[in-house]
Amino acid sequence: MAKLRAVLCAPSGELTAVELAGEAVSAGCGAIGLVDGRGVCGEVLAEIRAMGVEIECLSCSEPLGSESLWGLVSRAGELGIGHVLIPAGPAEQTYSQAYDQLYSLLYEIAPEADELGVKLLVDAPQRAFLLSPLEVRGLIDVVNSPNVGVCFSFEHCREHELDWIEVLNARIFVGWINSVSDMAGKTLAAWTELAGKPFCLTTEGAIAAELGKVN
Repeated sequence: MAKLRAVLCAPSGELTAVELAGEAVSAGCGAIGLVDGRGVCGEVLAEIRAMGVEIECLSCSEPLGSESLWGLVSRAGELGIGHVLIPAGPAEQTYSQAYDQLYSLLYEIAPEADELGVKLLVDAPQRAFLLSPLEVRGLIDVVNSPNVGVCFSFEHCREHELDWIEVLNARIFVGWINSVSDMAGKTLAAWTELAGKPFCLTTEGAIAAELGKVN
């Protein structure tokens, strides 16, 4: 099994990109994820890369809409960042409305993301949204883009992780791990073996360091 690669993210953009890169270096982690990526210009990117760190992922902080998502995807393409995380959910919407909006956004943006070489990550499962792996699989399959997949949250499907992994399989592009208990041997092994994507996001430096030791 390939060694896992950890990507350290700052919760709610609490650190600058350079500060987060410094935290990543301290954790022995070679990649970071940023909220929005605003303020990251060529000079900042060069400084981060000089530290031996790459920016792997951008995530949305604004209410989800085609303009905000396209802006984020465009920014990722310009900076050579490979992934955009979409933390969609029913904010002041019904479940059905949120699902329809997410599908419409993915369907609209996916072709342009494909051209830029940016992968779109649907955050699933969430506490109150995208609660079934069959539902998520159907969403990914109907959008039908090789660059649309899942950021799999270990935390939100405790006791059913292996079912999610089996159903979604290679549709899982990235894992999200924020506690040591999420790193249980069977679950982590099943994900890396079935999905074949040894890449995990975390907001905890200590966990990023531990992930790098997992084989």
